Amino acid sequence: MTLKYFTSTEAKTRFGEFIEAGMKSGVCLTRNGRAAGYLVPADEYEKSEARAPASTAANGVEEILTQYSLGKVPRSSAMQQLGISDYGLLLRLLNAAGLPYPTPKEKDRRKLDQAFDAFMDQAQSPNLPA
Repeated sequence: MTLKYFTSTEAKTRFGEFIEAGMKSGVCLTRNGRAAGYLVPADEYEKSEARAPASTAANGVEEILTQYSLGKVPRSSAMQQLGISDYGLLLRLLNAAGLPYPTPKEKDRRKLDQAFDAFMDQAQSPNLPA
């Protein structure tokens, strides 16, 4: 496929030509001299989707990460479904997907706050000899 190149300004001002070129041979949309996106003929796109099972697997990973991020799936379940045992890796995957970390539920947050307060009280009290 031979791509034509359009800047974002050209695509905006010559939109009809941009669409026609995309339907025929594909277009690379550039912004500040860098590729920002591609417009490809529909049949080419559909062919690539039909032979991309890895993309389906990636969508499954993204779905698990999204469910975990929203608090709908517990951490242990998300890690098991993803086949990972390192919590740090789960957090890095969330970052890579651009998803926020889940926030603990109110009752869990209270437990965490109480545990932190107890830890700080212990750390601040002088160690007296027994």
